[in-house]
Amino acid sequence: FTPVQVNLLKTLFPMTDRVWAAVTLDKRVDPFCVTGIQELFHMSQKMVRTLLELADEAKCEVLEPIWVEDGRQYRYGNAKALLHLEENLFRSSLKAYPKEQDEIQIQSCQNRKEELEFAAATISRMVREEDYRYRDFAIVSGAAAEYANYVKEIFEAYGIPYFIDEKKTILFHPFIEFLRASLEMVEEDFSYESVMRYFRSGLSRQSTEEIDRLENYILATGIRGYRKWNHVFEKCPAGYCEETLEELNQIRSDFMECAGVFREVLAKKKTTVKEKTTALYQFITAHEVEEKLQKMQAGFEEEKDFATAKEYEQIYGIVMDLLDKIVDLLGDERFDITEYADVLDAGFEAAKVGVIPPGYDCVVLGDIERTRLDDIRVLFFAGVNDGIIPKVAAAGGILSGFDREHLLEKDIQLAPTPRERAFIQKFYLYLNMTKPKEHLILSYSRVDSEGKAIRPSYLIGQIKKMYPQIKVQEAFDRSMTIATPKSSMSYFLQGLLAQREQHGLHMEETAGKDWEALAHWYLENKDWAEPIYHLIDASYMQYHAKKLPGDLIHEIYGKVLESSVTRLERYAACACAHYLQYGLGLSERQMQDFTPADFGSVFHFAIESFSKSLR
Repeated sequence: FTPVQVNLLKTLFPMTDRVWAAVTLDKRVDPFCVTGIQELFHMSQKMVRTLLELADEAKCEVLEPIWVEDGRQYRYGNAKALLHLEENLFRSSLKAYPKEQDEIQIQSCQNRKEELEFAAATISRMVREEDYRYRDFAIVSGAAAEYANYVKEIFEAYGIPYFIDEKKTILFHPFIEFLRASLEMVEEDFSYESVMRYFRSGLSRQSTEEIDRLENYILATGIRGYRKWNHVFEKCPAGYCEETLEELNQIRSDFMECAGVFREVLAKKKTTVKEKTTALYQFITAHEVEEKLQKMQAGFEEEKDFATAKEYEQIYGIVMDLLDKIVDLLGDERFDITEYADVLDAGFEAAKVGVIPPGYDCVVLGDIERTRLDDIRVLFFAGVNDGIIPKVAAAGGILSGFDREHLLEKDIQLAPTPRERAFIQKFYLYLNMTKPKEHLILSYSRVDSEGKAIRPSYLIGQIKKMYPQIKVQEAFDRSMTIATPKSSMSYFLQGLLAQREQHGLHMEETAGKDWEALAHWYLENKDWAEPIYHLIDASYMQYHAKKLPGDLIHEIYGKVLESSVTRLERYAACACAHYLQYGLGLSERQMQDFTPADFGSVFHFAIESFSKSLR
């Protein structure tokens, strides 16, 4: 429990008749004795101790603990290997599983993208061929943010509904972009870039057509700076008339009506943070930002994009809460516009927006520590690589080890140390790996995003010890990707390349019958036939060099050579001929048999030699 949650429990205990607390503990562990931090259930024992101390302080009776029976009969009734994992993982007395099993699988993939493609193909096959729904699957990783980059591309190709359980940064949201652009506009005295950034944020008072016309005019006339924006446009460049100029001045006037007052307060150094924040809030309300965000939210809901709609629902409240906190903390301070913008940027960078799953029947992808899963039948554990499991702790910190020990003696609760975080992560690993009821599939990459070889985590070795008969699957069967037209495209292209390399053979001899059936399906489908024909034509296309006709050459280059040969090239040509004749002892007759490629190689060698000598 965090200190805030402990205070809540202090208030809650005397107000209720009974409090139930569910704790993850092995029956073989004493819940009332806190063992060392290196023990798997140290966090659970610490939680029990906290509850007992709160109950004693509130003078509440503590009843006998109730032990829930293990899942031997119901949860792991058909997965004895997973029951063995729950009972032995990270225990000192580790026992090997004596039988063959198919509940736990280890998959080695080329990279992270292939890991997700393997997971998507497996999910698609199990939903199609077995009694599974998408909500029965989940994917967790210690580097969920890196895997999330590939989810949209891969899962949409397979037609799999998904939800990424993460808190998103708000830094690039249109509302935040609008605020940052508005402050930058004042800071840079209405420069062209800052003004257009404000207009293009999507929340200004002008329409897209008006912005386009205004941008063309200021580019033609070179209008820059607040002073010019604050005066009537008078220049009338070619292609503009008085009527057009009048319309542009109306747009300018509407823009400056808000921006002028906003700039007057923000640009002053003597104004307080509270005054600046008030002016910013008035600027937001003058643009009716809340109403515009609500309309955008409704638009996303109509398009069934509920995750984005939830983001737009929360963003206004997050920003208002941030402005309130800034006023509470720094209200009487006097900042210039640059310092004020930096404070806001720091707040925007720290703020996150969280969303709930848009639907019930979807695959959840999340982090091993943040994500809470329920009723999962099949779990994919991606990224089981060294450096991710265990996660490398960030170095540095203000407090030394001696300082931390001194503060702990004073009962001051601190954030966990890197060593403590390593043991906490082990507990979360246990929670996640014992979550599925039927199948646990671990996967790791052989190379990282930079193409460097990476090693599997120590966890893979632990699983191999527990299950001596388990075999790591090295190859990913690409025929599994034949699920939807989009997901099958990569398999089709691979077969097409094989067919091209051995074009003298029949299709089934080069790419296999699966590929042949897939190719026929594409060609017989009216939506896919045309692009597939183009791909087949492109794969067999070859370039044959042809000489240009003489009249065309004369038309392009003329009959008089206007370019000149450099002195270095002349020297290199002479040296090249000299080297061939005297260095290699070739006669003029032998030199005539040289092909252009042969002569070109010697020529480049001569140029490099002369370049070095000239240097």
